[in-house]
Amino acid sequence: MKRAPLTYRKLNWSKEQMARFREIEREFHERAFGEELGWRGFALPRLLEARTPLNAAIVLGLIWFAWHLPTFFISTLSQSQLPIALFCVNSIALSILMTWVYLRTAGDLFAMILIHTMANWCGAIGIPFPVEVLAEVGLAALVAVAGGLRRSGETLMPVEA
Repeated sequence: MKRAPLTYRKLNWSKEQMARFREIEREFHERAFGEELGWRGFALPRLLEARTPLNAAIVLGLIWFAWHLPTFFISTLSQSQLPIALFCVNSIALSILMTWVYLRTAGDLFAMILIHTMANWCGAIGIPFPVEVLAEVGLAALVAVAGGLRRSGETLMPVEA
């Protein structure tokens, strides 16, 4: 039996709500999905072979930032409206947070795609970019200071008095 397509009427959504949902769905499939196959599906596991998780996260954050650098010079893209240095900080902080989730979920790419999509949509739902970056930096610092980027089985070295 063939199912009818999902429409805004079945969800009791307005046309605007359904359009927003379709935009998020497209973001998930077309943008975050492809990037995360490369960033966390390919690059991060290889960086973790030779680096600590924190170092791997920082390196990947810098590469991620460099990947997006051309978008700052295309006036029709949202990055062209953002401060480049703040975007660099954002890329590193988000990479630290995503590496932490990656390690805690045994490399679950769905979680990575979801986080990437949510970060991309912060501005669209009214969160100012500096506020998003501040939250990500605060959380990334908390994860790093609390030792959240240790590998499984690693312990913090005791500080001798």
